Amino acid sequence: MSDEQVSTFTQIRQKLMSAEDEALAQKLQAKEFEEHYERNRKVNGMIVEDRKKSKEEQKNEDELSVEIRRLRSQHRMCKDEELARWLQEEYRLETEKQLANEAQLNEDEELAWKIANGHFDPDVPASSTTSQ
Repeated sequence: MSDEQVSTFTQIRQKLMSAEDEALAQKLQAKEFEEHYERNRKVNGMIVEDRKKSKEEQKNEDELSVEIRRLRSQHRMCKDEELARWLQEEYRLETEKQLANEAQLNEDEELAWKIANGHFDPDVPASSTTSQ
């Protein structure tokens, strides 16, 4: 083999190795890009899924909060109604007591007037006689 043939063979071999290296580099770069994009798709997919879950959880929390407020309001209304009924009954009893006291006071005044004016008859009930 001549020096020229060896030189050409070496050049060809170097070109082939260079082409193989370039092909390998492109293949590695393509693989790296694909992995990068796949990772981005997964991350973006997780973000979208997390956003959906977050919205659903927020919706559930809002609904629960509304239900809790409704139940508290309903409970408060029941307590208020119960208190109103109790106050009304207390007022009714106090009014009856006051009317009974006033009736007794009137009867006592009438009896006192009769005793003072000499119209008292112990055999006749005080409420059946009329004032004169």
